[in-house]
Amino acid sequence: MIPLTSIFPLPLSSLFIIFLLCKRKDLHKLAGAKWAVVTGATDGIRRAFVYELAKMACLIQNNFSIILISRSQWKLDNVMSELESEFPEHRQVMNTNHSSMNSIRMRITLFIAEDYARSALKTVGNVNQTAGCLAHHVQIGVLVNNVGMTMPCPEILHKVRGDKDELARISTVNTLPMLMLSSAVLEYMALRKKGIIINITTGFALSDAPLWNVYSASKNYALHLSRTLRREYSSYGITIQTLTPMRVFTKSIVPKVDKPSFFVPSAENYARSALKTVGNVNETAGYCAHQLQIVINRFLPSCLYRRIVNRSTRKIRKSIRKDLEANGKT
Repeated sequence: MIPLTSIFPLPLSSLFIIFLLCKRKDLHKLAGAKWAVVTGATDGIRRAFVYELAKMACLIQNNFSIILISRSQWKLDNVMSELESEFPEHRQVMNTNHSSMNSIRMRITLFIAEDYARSALKTVGNVNQTAGCLAHHVQIGVLVNNVGMTMPCPEILHKVRGDKDELARISTVNTLPMLMLSSAVLEYMALRKKGIIINITTGFALSDAPLWNVYSASKNYALHLSRTLRREYSSYGITIQTLTPMRVFTKSIVPKVDKPSFFVPSAENYARSALKTVGNVNETAGYCAHQLQIVINRFLPSCLYRRIVNRSTRKIRKSIRKDLEANGKT
């Protein structure tokens, strides 16, 4: 059989294989444990991941438990209520008769993470305590690292809105929780020889992105850390994946768009597509149209690619400034 890589250029063959030919892996077998942890789980893509993991729980004959980590109690309460409403059958207590496995229970545990961005020492202590507590008390099979913080507005470094602490907050939130939680769960995943870590970053992490300085650099951290960990744990049977999504239709998308499209999928469609790639590829955009954009960008002359990125960034900055002016926050 002739390999596809001999017919198409490698990026194109990879795109074809991953999104059209590869079947979804059994995540529960890869995980080796019943608990899934999703950080920043109350908004956008992260919230969609929670729902997709909850739906997967309906399709297997086993318990499936999800821990939601966020810095907002009321948002966690809202997600909890919505999940209980959409999956009411999972509120039932499973029959102690193990031969009756039709009634599956999913426990949604709310866990409030400490504010990651107060002071450096306190942040390290809080996140380390949170990570250690989680890993010690429950067997975590899946960790979705997606807590993040973006810039108030794209700008050159010394003109970033807010005080200098804003730079520290962005850098800390985008790197420290991922590092601490990964370190905590890997200790137990290594013992089981199974586990899944999904680090969600952004397309801006793939190359230098002027005016996105601290955001782009801190998001690139996930790529480098994931690549290093994959080599360190290559003999432990642990799946470590990095997702680099482009634009996704969420409440916070800038500039605003009216509805999802081929290149701007809904958060739900993105999460569904991304979970199908787990175990099939180490680094991916997670969505076919996004991966196509990345492939095209790689073939573009660097000068043309930078012009496109700069133009897109200027549009985003103009939109944000307009919103700030409308809210009297200029």
